[in-house]
Amino acid sequence: MKQSKKIINPKLAALASFLAAGGILLTVTGLVREGTLVSHYEAMAPKNNYTVLVYMDGSDLESDYGAARDDLIEMQSALAENGITEDNARIVVEAGGAASWQYDAMQNDTYARFCLTSEGITNFTSMDTRNMGLADTLTDFLNYGTEAYPSDKYGVVLWNHGSGQISGFGSDSNYEDDTLTLAELDKAFSNADWNGTFEFISLDACLMGNIELVSTLYDESDYLIASEDLEPQNGYDYSWLSVLKSTTDARVIGKKMLETYAASYQNNNYRITLSLMDMRAYENFSIAFQQMIKGIEWSDTSYQRLGEERTRLQGFGSRTSNGTSDIVDMAGFIDIVEVITTDTLAIQQLKDAYSALIMDSVSQGYQPAPSGLSIYLPSGANEWLATDMKEYQNIIFCDTYKTFAENYKIFLEKENHMDWQTPTTDQNEIIMETDIETIQNIVAVYLVTFCTTDSENDIYLISSDSDVVIGNNGYLKATPENVFWGMQGTVLCMLEISNTNQITEYMVPILFNQERCNMIIEFSEDSPDGKILSIAPVETSKREYEIKEGDVITALYPLEQTGEVNRTEEMQQRFYDNSYYRGEDIIINSIENGDAELERITIDNSNCLYGFMIQDNKQKLYYTEVSGL
Repeated sequence: MKQSKKIINPKLAALASFLAAGGILLTVTGLVREGTLVSHYEAMAPKNNYTVLVYMDGSDLESDYGAARDDLIEMQSALAENGITEDNARIVVEAGGAASWQYDAMQNDTYARFCLTSEGITNFTSMDTRNMGLADTLTDFLNYGTEAYPSDKYGVVLWNHGSGQISGFGSDSNYEDDTLTLAELDKAFSNADWNGTFEFISLDACLMGNIELVSTLYDESDYLIASEDLEPQNGYDYSWLSVLKSTTDARVIGKKMLETYAASYQNNNYRITLSLMDMRAYENFSIAFQQMIKGIEWSDTSYQRLGEERTRLQGFGSRTSNGTSDIVDMAGFIDIVEVITTDTLAIQQLKDAYSALIMDSVSQGYQPAPSGLSIYLPSGANEWLATDMKEYQNIIFCDTYKTFAENYKIFLEKENHMDWQTPTTDQNEIIMETDIETIQNIVAVYLVTFCTTDSENDIYLISSDSDVVIGNNGYLKATPENVFWGMQGTVLCMLEISNTNQITEYMVPILFNQERCNMIIEFSEDSPDGKILSIAPVETSKREYEIKEGDVITALYPLEQTGEVNRTEEMQQRFYDNSYYRGEDIIINSIENGDAELERITIDNSNCLYGFMIQDNKQKLYYTEVSGL
């Protein structure tokens, strides 16, 4: 047996904890927040049947990819192709938030307001740049849209990135990626002069289909349309606007949004979900939810049980290796609370109330399908937990649940007892002895496989897999393999992120045409040889790629150190960003000839090191020492 080695300052666990917080880390440190004057406006157009207000925070989605341009063209085409006159419907746009614009009308501007009709753009007004991450900026636009363009009914579309319950909506590139938090969204809508209720509020953004946003806006709108999870870059298909030719019924409009969204992605592997919520059903849900949370006697024992059951919760946001998202499916949360409580009546009343809240939903690529809304559930894997919880307490949501979340955070911050012996090998098995208390704190164990490099003390990870036996007698046991998945003879780093009875999913770190991305691969009964679900950039949400001929995929392997490293200049060429070992380039010359297909690859594992990565009931990750066979 090779000498065991201890991993120092493990980066993989830290990386998982960072990304598992869900969404993009957005900061406004040092930002000079300039105020926006909230004004009143005279009518600029005759009253019509329906006006859609589009708050388009372009960000990098427009400056780098032209995504706002594409959607504005879609919007205008939908009006023109369906003969929708301004008497029927118009679209009022506030466009900003991007360093530059690819939309023709915005070539000389970074901030403007205009009206889209079937005949083109009217009332184009160039403006000084404003921070679209300020509540007053949105309030002023709502005033402008409802006062300058009188209408029988209004709908609102918020267009940009989304980061869930903590960071909220938007990312203004001109103001250090400032966002509108849920508290700021509440302020923006509450302070608007419009006395009526918007027919719908729709967020063409990632991760904004959450119960906390429903609580924030339920008295501002009849319906909410949003996605629990990440959206592809193309977002909505705005052909849904065609329905305005024949109806102003917001329920029909919302269903059309879902229908066109699903249809636009049905011929690819993108994972999508979108829901239509009846905001008028929220008050009944709120009462039932509060009764359920209040009826549970929360303690360290119930928190531990929650941690044990949490492994089967569907999480959303950045897909990470063995990480735990703070954004989880609402129905899944109810299901695991049902295991903890004895009040079956309260659970059933809550399920009925939740079912009434979700009017309709569509999804693709999930097993099981998301239920429609997420909820924030603190995770011990989140290094910014204390900061995030301060923001969460500002959200307009159930006080009983926020108290639970704060107490759960205190539990998560306590250290678990974790004690184990150095792993040993016996008849090609990796075995590790620990004690009963440690076993009781463990909820998941992964066998990790490393390879050595020419640089002493540098090792790189090629696999994490949950096929580990956890014995009640204090032993962990797993059988290493020498067959791994890859492409064109190159092993890919397969990091397990989900394992259910139906599917197993892996995250694969790669460079895709030299851009740092994560590839998600699924294995199931229908796809025993694996299926590539998505390739998405790490730095940009709401963007995914499909493999085509000419693409270059470079395998990356997370680096760890077992001691002081000393790399030569030649060795350094094999490392990427000092965090990954760089594999071979996989060139896609011919899709038809199978260049993009997965294959099993047998390796010589004499230079491999094995150990365990352990997740406890507070979602924290630990490495054991590693050793060879």
